[in-house]
Amino acid sequence: MRKIIKKTFFVTLILLLSAKATQAAVDLQLNNYESTQEVSIIINSNESPIVGIELPIIFSNNVEIQEVTKENYCEFFFNETVVENKLNIECFNSEEIVMNGVLAKIKYTTESSDYSFYIQETDVDLGGEQLGVVTNVNKPIVDSSADTNIENNIEEKQIFWEDNKLFVLLGIIAVVCLGVILFLLLSKSKDKIPSNIEEAEG
Repeated sequence: MRKIIKKTFFVTLILLLSAKATQAAVDLQLNNYESTQEVSIIINSNESPIVGIELPIIFSNNVEIQEVTKENYCEFFFNETVVENKLNIECFNSEEIVMNGVLAKIKYTTESSDYSFYIQETDVDLGGEQLGVVTNVNKPIVDSSADTNIENNIEEKQIFWEDNKLFVLLGIIAVVCLGVILFLLLSKSKDKIPSNIEEAEG
């Protein structure tokens, strides 16, 4: 009976910890409204209180940012900076709170129908919380086939070297030995030439 109670306790504890880890993932979404040329930044911390966020957003070259306004959060500090085609948003609250709603809005202009806004996920700072589901606007698909080919070539060379290391070393030794033998033969032939010339002159 005790074993059953212990197992039940441990299973319940694991489920609670996994649920907490799932809640800690913060979801970010960019909603685009073409008619008003506005992007809403929506955050959902999934019941996990966070103090703030540093959020880098990349936009395409054919977009011009007009204005960035904070909405429901960032009561302690809000700042936005635009450098080339990167918008960086800093948002902090006076204490940890659950964030679930519109963080900020981006007013933009563009004359093209082909443009994009996407979150630079590697540089998002959530104060130690994990990044969950990210929704972007027309994020461009990067063709990684060239990089894949380079990696494959390097891997093939490494595999060839590992598999044929002994033969490669033997080949190098054979070439060096052949070079030494040729050098010795040429040296001896050069040494014999002067003595032959002296005998011919005598």
